[in-house]
Amino acid sequence: MKLRNIYLLMATLGIAFILQPATASASPSKKAVLRAAKRAERAAKKSERLFKRLKSDDKVKVANKLQNKTDDDNDGLANVLDPDDNDQDVDNDGIKDGNEVQNKTDLEDSDTDGDGISDDKDLHPTDSDADDDGVLDGDEDSDNDGTPDGQEDDNNVKGLISAITTTEITVNNQTFTLDSNTQYIGSDDQSVTQAYFAIGSCVEVEPDNSGNAKKVKLENDSCDSSSDD
Repeated sequence: MKLRNIYLLMATLGIAFILQPATASASPSKKAVLRAAKRAERAAKKSERLFKRLKSDDKVKVANKLQNKTDDDNDGLANVLDPDDNDQDVDNDGIKDGNEVQNKTDLEDSDTDGDGISDDKDLHPTDSDADDDGVLDGDEDSDNDGTPDGQEDDNNVKGLISAITTTEITVNNQTFTLDSNTQYIGSDDQSVTQAYFAIGSCVEVEPDNSGNAKKVKLENDSCDSSSDD
């Protein structure tokens, strides 16, 4: 359902209220209907202006109330505001549409600020140059590994662990070195120890240019044993 339908719904509610007969047997005249329609049209236009001035969170609240919180795809966004009622994540960036609205990111663009970093990885998804140094965040190299931040995920490898020791991990037939600098991240994005990882675990490995695993992260979703290029 498109956003404009909310205004039609408001107009319909206005007509229903205006045309309520004084008595149960009364019937509105043709003139009364036309007057009511004009009033409802004016009310709808006013509602549209006011609705557009609402904050994102308030828009969601209004839409949910009018639609009785109908949300066919369970993405946290009422159908009246949802560009696709059958898709929880329209732009496929890993963030549900309802969360996108709350975060004030573009639910139809996986990189809202156009800095080269996907919204789900971007610490500042609505600011393309967070440190105001004139360089897009995606072109920065925050960890000084020679790979721009916007390209870090291009080298990541996602899959099931087929072998793991204290010094090496193998995922998708690729072996990476584990050392004291390797970060281990749980599925809740919290720091964990290597003990959380075992053969068969679904993980995403972020390597450096030397083949060392900079980061190993547990994934909630299932792995298809393919690289996340």
